[in-house]
Amino acid sequence: MVLCAIGEQYGFFAVWSVLSVVGLVSMMAMSSVIFYPYYQKPTFETWQYKSNPKFPSPGMVKKEIIHTCKGLSVGVLCPAFAICAKQWGEGLSQAYCGLEHSTAMPLWAQALVIIVITDFVGKTLAKGYDQFYFYFFAYI
Repeated sequence: MVLCAIGEQYGFFAVWSVLSVVGLVSMMAMSSVIFYPYYQKPTFETWQYKSNPKFPSPGMVKKEIIHTCKGLSVGVLCPAFAICAKQWGEGLSQAYCGLEHSTAMPLWAQALVIIVITDFVGKTLAKGYDQFYFYFFAYI
């Protein structure tokens, strides 16, 4: 994996930096999907259903962005440490640094299985089925 190679060559700070940048980019992309329609181009329909109909002050938005960045930088410390600890010695970490066995399921197949199962679980629970396990195990 790329992060494990970065950890081997450049160390902990480089892995932490890469995870922070990737996290910041993804967080900005996901937040902008909500921020843009509600705060940049609000319509009456969007504000009609908000729980807090007031515009936040620019200072409050600035504080929220700063707190988000602080939380992100602290939140990636443990994954960065786990990736680097995998390189430092046996038994320090069980971080995932690629396939170790050639017979293992390919990464795209692992991703597909995870997405299908989590999507099924999420949609089933969102619909409010009380007998989720019955529906899940009946079709396996």
